[in-house]
Amino acid sequence: MLLKHLYIMSLEYPGPGCALWFGGETLSDLKSYTHGFINGVERAGFSLENDMLFFQWLKDNGHFPVHGWCKKIAEEFGDGEPSYLRFFELLHEYLFVEPPDWFIEFNKAPQPSPFFNGLGNRRSDDIRNNEHINMLSIT
Repeated sequence: MLLKHLYIMSLEYPGPGCALWFGGETLSDLKSYTHGFINGVERAGFSLENDMLFFQWLKDNGHFPVHGWCKKIAEEFGDGEPSYLRFFELLHEYLFVEPPDWFIEFNKAPQPSPFFNGLGNRRSDDIRNNEHINMLSIT
């Protein structure tokens, strides 16, 4: 649930995607949003056990030291756009290691943007990433 949500955010970024979801433009804002999402979902009685494997993967691959993934990325890339891009790059890398079923299903058919422009038209008729479609050998 969380990873799918973050994945869709990554496909909409750059642009209105991230800031519209949580109102910020820094990696710290993304961290706060992620923690709030996790807390809300768990309090509602849902499990994020499979999603939390991403954070374990970050730890196992040296991207999540003792002081946390946000601080680690911010130390290397700052707290702005380059840090977002790095976070989403790591998310995409993780999703290719063992693609979850939702990731494969998501990339099988066009996915319209959840955002609309001022004329009421979708921002995009298909937000999928061609590289992801090709890597999954989906036609």
